Amino acid sequence: MINFSEKVWEILKPLAGEIDIYEETTDEDPLTLPGSYIVYQTDVTNSARVRADGRATVRASNCEIVVFTAGNANTVGNKYFVNAVENLLIQNGIEYIKINVGYLSDLGKSQVTFDFNLI
Repeated sequence: MINFSEKVWEILKPLAGEIDIYEETTDEDPLTLPGSYIVYQTDVTNSARVRADGRATVRASNCEIVVFTAGNANTVGNKYFVNAVENLLIQNGIEYIKINVGYLSDLGKSQVTFDFNLI
């Protein structure tokens, strides 16, 4: 069986020394989290790829990487980690959908989500 969580971790690992990275959820209260952090999720949906004879041969995992950054788009350096994650996805040949949720006033952070499939 393919470990999709391990695959996503390997993609994000180069950033581990610069930013906190969480799998699935954070353990802290959202208001006490660091200014910037990443949360990734695998198997948001997990589906089989089917051959012509009807037998499933490969599974595909829909994954998300959510980047929370301090402040809004006008804050200096706000897009640094968003750009870093995007570059890592490109370097790994992963096609993605980038969703800019924008500024979350209740958290004082901006959110950008990368949605993609791993096979």
